[in-house]
Amino acid sequence: MKNCYKRILIMFVMVLTIIGIGAFQNGTIANAAVGQQFFQPEDSWRRFDDRDKKIKYEGTWSLNNGFTSEEYLNCNTHAIGNQSNENKITFYFYGTKVRLLSNINPTRTGYFDIYLDDKLIGRYNQYNDISKYFSVYFEKTNLSKTIHKISIENIDYNTNGNLLYVFDTLDIDEDGYLIDINDISTTLDKTSLTLKEGNSKTITATTTPSAVDVEWSSDDEAIATVDSNGKVTGIKEGTCTVTAQIKGTDVKATCEVTVTKEDLKPEDPEEPSIENGSLYIEMIDGNIKRADKSQIEKFKKWFISRDLDETESPIFKITNAKGNAEYLVHDKVVGFEIRE
Repeated sequence: MKNCYKRILIMFVMVLTIIGIGAFQNGTIANAAVGQQFFQPEDSWRRFDDRDKKIKYEGTWSLNNGFTSEEYLNCNTHAIGNQSNENKITFYFYGTKVRLLSNINPTRTGYFDIYLDDKLIGRYNQYNDISKYFSVYFEKTNLSKTIHKISIENIDYNTNGNLLYVFDTLDIDEDGYLIDINDISTTLDKTSLTLKEGNSKTITATTTPSAVDVEWSSDDEAIATVDSNGKVTGIKEGTCTVTAQIKGTDVKATCEVTVTKEDLKPEDPEEPSIENGSLYIEMIDGNIKRADKSQIEKFKKWFISRDLDETESPIFKITNAKGNAEYLVHDKVVGFEIRE
């Protein structure tokens, strides 16, 4: 009985392994939706037609009409029949996922490149053994919720010479939307910034639409760095440019950053050495009395104490430079200094 259970367990693991291997294509997890038909967008998805003004067509495209609603959304589609490097589709959307749908059939053997946020995702085609409308030929999910750019480029000939590529519809998040590139903007609260070495200040970016990802960069991090929140830190004296760019777009704003040298703290003046110093006392009549160095501490204590307490003796005895005794009256002393 134990051997029977062991065989069943081994077979189960093998089945899971085969399924797992089949789920991978070209080193990436294959998307289960590709090839499926969706005549209506699924729950949590929203559909847009190929005629939406926010979709940009470059090159030679024709708008083909006269189809049924079971074939193409709104009975029309954009298509190209000639190969050119100028043929290109670009659109921006706000959301976390995107699907491209159209008719897939045995004549669509030509490949094309799909770029996401200016990074090549791969080469795709609209080939299928049988003709199917409203079928997914590209899908990308689990994106960050921000603006993304999709571009379709480098469209090759079909081997049979039929239409190279047909663009019909796209689906994105139900709360997502397409964006006209001309409606995207960002501004900074500072166009110039000055800070000292080792200090930091924050630049704030305002974007349209709001709540989109902003990528920060410095063109010379040896002078100043900037973190993901726009906090700029001065590294060394010089000038550099900090840029805030809306992720997935070419829309950016810049701030010129000037870093100045750090203020050098003045060193505390060194107290003269009592052992090697001399005491010079200035009197109210302009005379300067020089006292023996051994009396410095006693004189300082008496002079300060008398300032604070009038009961202290008003007279202080010093031994002058000639070795003679002198008596100083507190009220007649203007000040004193210790010289090395």
